[in-house]
Amino acid sequence: MKKIKVVVDYAPTDVDNAVVREGIVASNENILGERDKAFSIFLKNDSGEILGGLQAFLGSESIYIDVLWVEGNLQKQGYGTKLLDAAELEAINNGCIFSLVDTWDFQAEEFYLKKGYEQIGELRNYWLGHSKIFLRKKLRPTQTTAVLDFQIRPLVKADITRIVERYSFPWSSSEKTQVLWSSYYEEQERDIRTVAILEKGHEILGYGSLLRNSECPFFLSSDIPEVNAIWIDEDHRRKGLGTALIRWIEDLATKEKYERIGIGVGLYRDYGPAQRLYYQLGYIPDGNGITYKGEPTVAGQSYPLDDDLLLWLVKPLKKAKNA
Repeated sequence: MKKIKVVVDYAPTDVDNAVVREGIVASNENILGERDKAFSIFLKNDSGEILGGLQAFLGSESIYIDVLWVEGNLQKQGYGTKLLDAAELEAINNGCIFSLVDTWDFQAEEFYLKKGYEQIGELRNYWLGHSKIFLRKKLRPTQTTAVLDFQIRPLVKADITRIVERYSFPWSSSEKTQVLWSSYYEEQERDIRTVAILEKGHEILGYGSLLRNSECPFFLSSDIPEVNAIWIDEDHRRKGLGTALIRWIEDLATKEKYERIGIGVGLYRDYGPAQRLYYQLGYIPDGNGITYKGEPTVAGQSYPLDDDLLLWLVKPLKKAKNA
């Protein structure tokens, strides 16, 4: 066994530092799961010059604001608030419950307190007589709801014409869309599914279904309903609408005394945002592999990488309060 010694290094290389950093990250992941996802938000002028920004990490339940900076001559003009609001909205869209931040006693404590954060800790005399302040804010989905002013309700027959006019996609036709939505409505009348319509004013921005007879054979045999056919208008994505729609469907399943709910997701890159969202909302693989056109795949056989090749995820539901 090689002799191990302690070496003090005042000029470590980036490679050496990375070994230590990655080591502790890997150790933490063994206990906490996948590492937090880093992202940045920038303030830029027309020339692309960065005049401010925010750097943060998304965890499974919280966002950590690591850095928030606005150039001196732009401070106290609301730009810090815009950056923070954007980060909190990103956190809500990814299912986070809390926002966490730390700052110096001379820096931005008052700013965060005004934005609804509460102090949860303080390290006095942390550096040169100054204290480090730790703050937290509970993120409420109603923040997004209030800003967007939308409602979610069950499908009515009059919606079908509006949906056909707006959501007849290039890969289909208005005739096929009419048939599809007429079948959805008939299934709703027979309690096979409930279609959720997300609407702002008189504009339909998205839809999805609670499908009680799932397309997944494992879900069907285990009495697990499916979050089915989720769609948000492309001009209104990344605003928390998909999260709100899925939670509405989950609440409906909870009221109907289901103990679990499932969802299917495609495997190619276009489904990347959905895969991340479902993970953040608590969905995990059901352990039964993938299916193609509703049938379990077989090892050694080839299948097209298309919308019918699905990985199935499941999530436990909390019991309804009146259950």
